[in-house]
Amino acid sequence: MSDMLSALLAAGALPASGYDTSSRYYGLPVLEMSTAGGAVIRYVKRRIIPAAASFPTLTMYQVQQGDRIDVIAARYLGDPLLYWRIADANLAVHPADALAPAAPPVPPGPGLPAPPAGIVKVKIPLPATAPGALT
Repeated sequence: MSDMLSALLAAGALPASGYDTSSRYYGLPVLEMSTAGGAVIRYVKRRIIPAAASFPTLTMYQVQQGDRIDVIAARYLGDPLLYWRIADANLAVHPADALAPAAPPVPPGPGLPAPPAGIVKVKIPLPATAPGALT
Protein backbone atom coordinates (compact mmCIF):
# COMPACT_ATOMS: atom_id res chain seq x y z
CA MET A 1 0.00 0.00 0.00
CA SER A 2 1.37 3.44 -0.86
CA ASP A 3 2.25 5.95 1.86
CA MET A 4 -0.32 8.40 0.46
CA LEU A 5 -3.09 5.80 0.62
CA SER A 6 -2.08 4.83 4.18
CA ALA A 7 -2.14 8.50 5.18
CA LEU A 8 -5.62 9.04 3.67
CA LEU A 9 -6.98 5.93 5.43
CA ALA A 10 -5.42 6.95 8.76
CA ALA A 11 -6.88 10.48 8.45
CA GLY A 12 -10.36 9.07 7.81
CA ALA A 13 -10.48 10.73 4.38
CA LEU A 14 -11.26 7.37 2.78
CA PRO A 15 -13.48 4.66 4.18
CA ALA A 16 -11.44 1.82 5.68
CA SER A 17 -13.99 -0.57 4.26
CA GLY A 18 -15.61 -0.61 0.86
CA TYR A 19 -18.81 -2.12 2.23
CA ASP A 20 -22.12 -0.38 1.61
CA THR A 21 -24.32 0.56 4.57
CA SER A 22 -26.68 -2.30 3.67
CA SER A 23 -23.87 -4.88 3.96
CA ARG A 24 -23.61 -7.26 6.88
CA TYR A 25 -19.95 -6.24 7.07
CA TYR A 26 -20.53 -2.48 7.18
CA GLY A 27 -18.78 -0.90 10.15
CA LEU A 28 -16.54 -3.88 10.88
CA PRO A 29 -12.85 -3.06 10.95
CA VAL A 30 -10.47 -4.40 8.36
CA LEU A 31 -7.56 -6.07 10.15
CA GLU A 32 -4.17 -7.17 8.92
CA MET A 33 -1.90 -10.08 9.63
CA SER A 34 1.55 -10.84 8.31
CA THR A 35 2.61 -14.26 7.13
CA ALA A 36 6.00 -15.78 7.94
CA GLY A 37 7.07 -14.77 4.44
CA GLY A 38 6.20 -11.12 5.08
CA ALA A 39 3.03 -10.94 3.01
CA VAL A 40 0.27 -8.82 4.52
CA ILE A 41 -3.23 -10.30 4.47
CA ARG A 42 -6.18 -7.96 5.05
CA TYR A 43 -9.44 -9.40 6.36
CA VAL A 44 -12.71 -8.26 7.88
CA LYS A 45 -13.05 -8.86 11.60
CA ARG A 46 -15.37 -11.72 12.47
CA ARG A 47 -19.00 -10.71 12.79
CA ILE A 48 -20.85 -12.15 15.77
CA ILE A 49 -24.55 -12.74 15.10
CA PRO A 50 -26.84 -11.83 18.00
CA ALA A 51 -29.19 -14.46 19.44
CA ALA A 52 -32.30 -14.92 17.28
CA ALA A 53 -34.56 -13.98 20.20
CA SER A 54 -32.93 -10.55 20.39
CA PHE A 55 -34.18 -9.50 16.92
CA PRO A 56 -37.41 -7.49 17.28
CA THR A 57 -39.97 -9.06 14.94
CA LEU A 58 -41.76 -7.08 12.26
CA THR A 59 -43.88 -10.10 11.25
CA MET A 60 -43.78 -13.84 10.64
CA TYR A 61 -43.99 -14.96 7.04
CA GLN A 62 -45.23 -18.34 5.85
CA VAL A 63 -42.92 -19.52 3.08
CA GLN A 64 -44.54 -20.51 -0.19
CA GLN A 65 -43.07 -22.85 -2.79
CA GLY A 66 -40.73 -20.90 -5.06
CA ASP A 67 -40.09 -18.08 -2.56
CA ARG A 68 -36.64 -16.52 -2.56
CA ILE A 69 -35.12 -14.83 0.47
CA ASP A 70 -34.04 -11.76 -1.53
CA VAL A 71 -37.58 -11.23 -2.82
CA ILE A 72 -38.97 -11.54 0.73
CA ALA A 73 -36.36 -9.02 1.92
CA ALA A 74 -37.35 -6.60 -0.84
CA ARG A 75 -41.04 -6.94 0.09
CA TYR A 76 -40.67 -6.52 3.85
CA LEU A 77 -37.38 -4.65 4.34
CA GLY A 78 -37.37 -2.57 1.15
CA ASP A 79 -34.08 -3.90 -0.24
CA PRO A 80 -33.24 -7.37 -1.60
CA LEU A 81 -29.64 -6.97 -0.38
CA LEU A 82 -30.93 -7.04 3.20
CA TYR A 83 -31.70 -10.78 2.89
CA TRP A 84 -28.95 -11.41 5.45
CA ARG A 85 -31.06 -9.77 8.19
CA ILE A 86 -33.73 -12.44 7.66
CA ALA A 87 -31.06 -15.16 7.63
CA ASP A 88 -29.58 -13.81 10.89
CA ALA A 89 -32.97 -13.56 12.61
CA ASN A 90 -33.64 -17.20 11.72
CA LEU A 91 -30.14 -18.50 12.59
CA ALA A 92 -29.53 -19.55 9.00
CA VAL A 93 -25.87 -19.98 8.10
CA HIS A 94 -26.70 -20.07 4.39
CA PRO A 95 -29.50 -17.75 3.18
CA ALA A 96 -31.51 -20.59 1.61
CA ASP A 97 -31.56 -22.40 4.98
CA ALA A 98 -33.93 -19.73 6.35
CA LEU A 99 -36.63 -20.94 3.94
CA ALA A 100 -36.06 -24.67 4.34
CA PRO A 101 -37.98 -26.92 6.75
CA ALA A 102 -35.92 -27.36 9.92
CA ALA A 103 -36.90 -30.96 10.61
CA PRO A 104 -39.77 -33.33 9.91
CA PRO A 105 -42.72 -32.68 12.21
CA VAL A 106 -42.95 -34.69 15.39
CA PRO A 107 -45.59 -37.41 15.10
CA PRO A 108 -48.76 -36.49 17.00
CA GLY A 109 -49.87 -38.31 20.10
CA PRO A 110 -52.72 -40.85 19.99
CA GLY A 111 -55.97 -39.31 18.77
CA LEU A 112 -54.35 -36.01 17.71
CA PRO A 113 -54.30 -34.72 14.14
CA ALA A 114 -50.98 -34.71 12.31
CA PRO A 115 -49.35 -31.29 12.00
CA PRO A 116 -49.33 -29.82 8.52
CA ALA A 117 -46.29 -31.00 6.58
CA GLY A 118 -43.85 -28.63 4.98
CA ILE A 119 -45.05 -25.38 6.55
CA VAL A 120 -42.13 -23.07 7.22
CA LYS A 121 -42.46 -19.69 8.88
CA VAL A 122 -39.61 -17.22 8.97
CA LYS A 123 -39.14 -14.30 11.28
CA ILE A 124 -38.92 -10.96 9.48
CA PRO A 125 -36.89 -8.60 11.70
CA LEU A 126 -37.51 -4.88 11.99
CA PRO A 127 -35.56 -2.88 9.41
CA ALA A 128 -32.30 -1.48 10.83
CA THR A 129 -33.69 2.07 10.54
CA ALA A 130 -36.72 1.30 12.73
CA PRO A 131 -36.60 2.34 16.41
CA GLY A 132 -35.63 -0.66 18.55
CA ALA A 133 -34.09 -2.66 15.70
CA LEU A 134 -30.71 -4.32 15.94
CA THR A 135 -28.11 -2.82 13.65
